[in-house]
This record gives sequence, structure tokens and C-alpha cells, in this order.
Amino acid sequence: MKISIFILLSFILQPNIILNESNKVNSALKNISFNNFENEKMPELIGGINSIQSKIIYPKEAKEKNIEGKVYIKCKITSKGKVEEIKVINSIGFGCNEEAIRVVKDSLWKPGEINNIPTD
Repeated sequence: MKISIFILLSFILQPNIILNESNKVNSALKNISFNNFENEKMPELIGGINSIQSKIIYPKEAKEKNIEGKVYIKCKITSKGKVEEIKVINSIGFGCNEEAIRVVKDSLWKPGEINNIPTD
């Protein structure tokens, strides 16, 4: 079984809004429906979405051009909790896509499980 995770990263110049956006992301992640398997556990981001948002370094080019927006990332979490097959689903450019990929690639995950067996 292949489990894909969608991660939404907001690039907003006002830092207090980033926290509000991450709360919306946590709510959105809870509402994503996946195939139902007996005793299934979805991969879990260690430290929550704030662990990713706090590592974002706003790209210089995006700051200079006042670029704000959302980068949607699709990725696979392996049975070892590693991030693979990262794809940008929604792009805003100006270095934001690359920064989103960097922070997602460096994130730590508890792998998903089916019947208590870690799965890719």
C-alpha cells in the first residue's frame, strides 16, 4: 500500500499569521479521508506542523517581491519515517517551492502502520 501525505506550507510575511495557518493545516490534515484498513495508523509528523513551519527561511527573492502564498507538497512517508517522492502540487515560485521541499525533506515522521506493521 502506498500512502501519500499532502502538506500545505504557507509563505506569509506576517509571522503571527503563519501560526494561524498551521492550525488550519492541522485541522485540514485531520479531515483528509484515506482508504480504511483494519487497525490503520497514518504517518504522524513528529512535532506537528509547527516543527516544519518554524524551520522555513523566507526566500530573499520572495521577500523582495512581496510574494505570499501557499505551497502544496505531496510526499511519501516510508516505513522508516523518511520522506520520499516529494512533489510540488501548487507552486508560487521565487524560491518558496525549494524552501518547502527542503523543510519537508528534513522533517521527522512516525511511519504509518497497518495491523501494527510499519508500511510504506
